[in-house]
Amino acid sequence: MSNVIVNDLMVTYERSGKGPVVVLLHGWGDSSHTFAQLCTALSSTRETIVVDLPGFGGTQAPPRPWGLSDYADFLGNFTKKIGVASVFAYVGHSNGGAIAIRGLAKGSITSEKLVLLASAGIRSENKTRTK
Repeated sequence: MSNVIVNDLMVTYERSGKGPVVVLLHGWGDSSHTFAQLCTALSSTRETIVVDLPGFGGTQAPPRPWGLSDYADFLGNFTKKIGVASVFAYVGHSNGGAIAIRGLAKGSITSEKLVLLASAGIRSENKTRTK
């Protein structure tokens, strides 16, 4: 595992393999370890990057609660910080899928492909009940 400072947070991630870049995003309450076997399987033909999202695994928690847009912006800053010029695919599980959808929709991140695994899907920014 490696560490890098992104958005003033100490971030834990792992990078392995060679080829087109695949970034894997874990779900809420999980960590990058959930993708260990998948990374091993992909690393012969792909460069895999798994990151502990802020507040999970080995990554520092943000100073205030974050919404999807905050995580999406973080992801764009993270890939730039570690020198990733282009991403072939984002693989998002649960909340990781919702973050990838938001990031792609608002242009915080770009990729050729998006793979969703039991994704939380599209959610609004509104965090309160309306009725």
